[in-house]
Amino acid sequence: MDLSYGAFPLLDITKPLSFELDSAGILRPFQQDKRIHLNEMIEYFIYKDAVYDVLRSGRNPLIYENQITEWPSEEGLINIGSTTIYPGEVGGEFYHNRGHYHEKDNTCEIYTGVKGEGRVIMQKKDGETRILPFEPHDVVYIPFGWAHRVANIGKRKMSFMYASPANAGHNYGPIKEKGFKKILVKKEREVEAIENPFF
Repeated sequence: MDLSYGAFPLLDITKPLSFELDSAGILRPFQQDKRIHLNEMIEYFIYKDAVYDVLRSGRNPLIYENQITEWPSEEGLINIGSTTIYPGEVGGEFYHNRGHYHEKDNTCEIYTGVKGEGRVIMQKKDGETRILPFEPHDVVYIPFGWAHRVANIGKRKMSFMYASPANAGHNYGPIKEKGFKKILVKKEREVEAIENPFF
């Protein structure tokens, strides 16, 4: 089956393919480049007043970006991509991606650290939480049924590669509504996981 998507001219996904992670930790080639700024993350940071203060100041920082290969949503295909999360914090909460559950509950995901220093936050719908360190060469397995988010706790950009079933889907609803039970904040020079008061 020959399919043409964005940066891929007539890509045949039924044949072996080779990709490259460049020096910035970006997967190439890719089909989509999604850039997510603070104004698109208002519901995903806990301290909304701090978010609005930044936006009212005229700033709208880039929080993270995804380089994505996105196949048809079919059983047996695997999406791969790279994510770069920028350094920074809002109201003390470290920059992070949105985080999500999978729409298809029985699908898992793999993250591989490429650059920078972060944490992977995972939780089940009952609030059970795991927070794992995430640095270059770390491989994190995300079981089915667990929401997942990555926070950049360092002073420079962090990037990672991911792979998940093409039919997994993204369910942002519960995260948008209540967030994660634990959030990562900067306390002086330390990183602390605190309770989300709105969970």
